[in-house]
Amino acid sequence: MAENHLEYGYLEGESIGEQFTEDPELLAIKARVQELEMEEESERLKEEERCDAVDMQLLTSSPQSGPFYNMTPEERIDADNRSIYVGNVDYGATADELEIHFNGCGPVNRVTILCDRFSGHPKGFAYIEFSDRDSGQSAISVVTACELCFEDNC
Repeated sequence: MAENHLEYGYLEGESIGEQFTEDPELLAIKARVQELEMEEESERLKEEERCDAVDMQLLTSSPQSGPFYNMTPEERIDADNRSIYVGNVDYGATADELEIHFNGCGPVNRVTILCDRFSGHPKGFAYIEFSDRDSGQSAISVVTACELCFEDNC
């Protein structure tokens, strides 16, 4: 008769979970599995961040230790005024190669080759930051001359 009562209660809309409690040992196992999954995800994210930092370090040549976003607004404006955009950069080019190429125009502070966030492949353009504005203007004239004559080494 007790069996009929349980079935009737279930049919009347009571959930089975209300009648039976989960085993505490099973709950502990589920909690531990969830904790391990979260730890694995955290480790994967840390590794991904570390790889991104290493990739950025390889693609950015800079004697300065602080990144651009740690600068004051005035320093950012000054850095922007001393920087040039270089398009149509070969996908195999490195920051060191670009620095060597543009060193003839003046001292280079930083070379930044932007990469796709998901694939990690270069986007085909770069920013070159010089020590002074005159070097940047000289580099613009060199880049313009190269575009006009279509030579690799102007």
